[in-house]
Order: sequence, then C-alpha cells, then structure tokens
Amino acid sequence: GIRDIGVTGVQTCALPICIDTTAPTITVSAPAADRYGIGESLTFLVQTNEDVTVVGVPSLTFRFGSVLKQAAYDPAGIFNGPRTLTFTYPVVAGDSSADGITLGAFLLNGGSIRDAAGNNANLSYTAPSLAGVLVDGELPRVLTVSSSTANGSYRAGQTILIQVAFSEPVDVSGLPRSEEHTSELQSRQYLVCRLLLEK
Repeated sequence: GIRDIGVTGVQTCALPICIDTTAPTITVSAPAADRYGIGESLTFLVQTNEDVTVVGVPSLTFRFGSVLKQAAYDPAGIFNGPRTLTFTYPVVAGDSSADGITLGAFLLNGGSIRDAAGNNANLSYTAPSLAGVLVDGELPRVLTVSSSTANGSYRAGQTILIQVAFSEPVDVSGLPRSEEHTSELQSRQYLVCRLLLEK
C-alpha cells in the first residue's frame, strides 16, 4: 500500500513508496530576560517538529523600537541538531533597547529550511514575550569631574579627592590606578579618585 507518513516518522510500506507532503512546523525560544551589552549575543533557538536541513544563511528579524535587525543562522551553534536551529545576533556599539525587542519574520536570503521529503518549513510562529530582553550598546560617558577637597595648597603625602560621574551605572574590575592615584567606586555611577601628592 501507499501511506502518508506526515511528520510521525517512517512507516513500513508494502511498496517502496511513501508520500510526505506535510510542512515542518516551528517554535521559537527567546534569549533569557537580561541586559545584553556590546560583544554579547542574543541567541534564538528554533525547534522543528521533524528533522530539517538548512541551506544557506537564513535569518530571523527583530526590532529595537523602529530599527530592524537580523539574527543569522549559526551552523556552528552549540545547541544545533536536526530539530534545533540556532540564530544569533552580536550586540554592537549603538544598539539600544530599554523596553525589550520585538520578533519579526524569517528571511531565507536565497536559502531553504526543508525536511527530507523536500517540504519547505512553515515559518509562521507565535512570538514569545521579549519585554525583559534589554540591549545596551551605548558606551558610558563621563558627565562631570569634580573635587570635594577644599581649594588650597597641599604638600607631598596629602590626598586630593576627585569625583567622576558617569552617564549610566558602570562595573569596575579591581581598582583602576596610575602612579599618581588610586580609585574606588562609591556607587555604580560615581567613581572617587584619591590623588596622592608625591615629591
């Protein structure tokens, strides 16, 4: 007999003829809710309900507000498998979204996503919530440099405090210093430099 195997897997056929006209379907998993900075990647996982083969470099579109971006298919993605496809976008300087991102359509870019029977995948999907996926590709700026030390004359061994205010919270690794001063972070937007006078 001749049977439609659909997406349920290979079935025994009396004749070596099996018909599969059912398109693979997909679901999309979003990156974890977090803040992503320059050099970090937004990773989208696309699950299919049967094995597929990808040709070329399809992409998944998304938006920061009105700005359209594309997460490209990553054939070397660590989560990749016959039913899991990885799409990534590395955050670059200037990217910014304080209220999440919005997913869009897939672009095949001349490629294809097909099952073994040659059926093109149905790339319609229900978009997950991405309100908690925040992107910060803006470099912190120095807003002000001031000193709380009174005007006057100071001699070797005395310390002058200098405060540096940034445009956004920053993380400091260790204690930035030069030969003239050491620093401490009083808050994530306020750096205090202790200028030690030397002979």
